[in-house]
Amino acid sequence: MTAVLLAVAVYTLLTNSAFGSALQSQMRTTQNFSPITSATKMINLDTPKASLTPTLTPQPGTSLTQENTTPTNTLVPTNTATITITPKPTPFYALTYSTESDGVIIRKTPGGDYLAVINVNTLVEILGTSELDNLIWVQIRVVETGQEGWIRQSLLLTATPSPQW
Repeated sequence: MTAVLLAVAVYTLLTNSAFGSALQSQMRTTQNFSPITSATKMINLDTPKASLTPTLTPQPGTSLTQENTTPTNTLVPTNTATITITPKPTPFYALTYSTESDGVIIRKTPGGDYLAVINVNTLVEILGTSELDNLIWVQIRVVETGQEGWIRQSLLLTATPSPQW
């Protein structure tokens, strides 16, 4: 009786577990397997065989001609525009300053001819600098009018000076 119960338990375990499923599929594949013997081999002459094309290996001192090379696919460029972001420099501003008068002279060139007089505390944009006779001249644009000219650096107040100031 114990042997029968043990056999039923093993059978139930094998049929309901993954191990049993694997064992059953293995048994099915071996039943469908038929070994090929030399007597059962058949050659089908109508089946196309793989075509073997000999390739040439270049020898030293020789070169391949166009007919011996294999063309490669090349991507064709498209006419799609590529967006390129061009950074703009951060504008640098200052206020005109003078303790001697109510205005500051703007010149045409560094140390050059008189162009105009602007009021003290006028907002200007710094465009560039130049040195002449040990004085630093600053090219400016008056924000309110757009007028451009040159002014001495000592006549400008900045909140955050440029690294060269």
